[in-house]
Amino acid sequence: EIASVILFIWPKYEQIILNFYGYMNSLSFDNISNSVDKYLRNSDVFRTYFTQNWLTNFYNKIDKNWLNISDITLKSWDGNTTRYYSYQITYFINQEKFQEEREAAIVNRNDKELIGSLKCVTTWCSKMPFFQK
Repeated sequence: EIASVILFIWPKYEQIILNFYGYMNSLSFDNISNSVDKYLRNSDVFRTYFTQNWLTNFYNKIDKNWLNISDITLKSWDGNTTRYYSYQITYFINQEKFQEEREAAIVNRNDKELIGSLKCVTTWCSKMPFFQK
């Protein structure tokens, strides 16, 4: 019985991550901002890499203006308000494939699930095209 509850809950939290990157793919900046927790929204990382200017420039570089998200996996859950996920982002620039390992925390704030943290865990992540001007 517990397993069926977990399977029922799982897609909801995966969908939050998928929705976030769907908003990025469509460059829907209000939705990007509204889907993250205020602490992340106010961070230097978010205010640098998730701005309209930065994302528009990045999407103009990648083939088909599209990020693919895959392998979303629940890594841990604190049993209360935070779930930690790992996943992969894949994109192409001039037909060269780039793949980044990422992590996100989904937090519950006032009965609303939001992305509380985003992290690239790929070795030399700062050298990946997403983080380059």
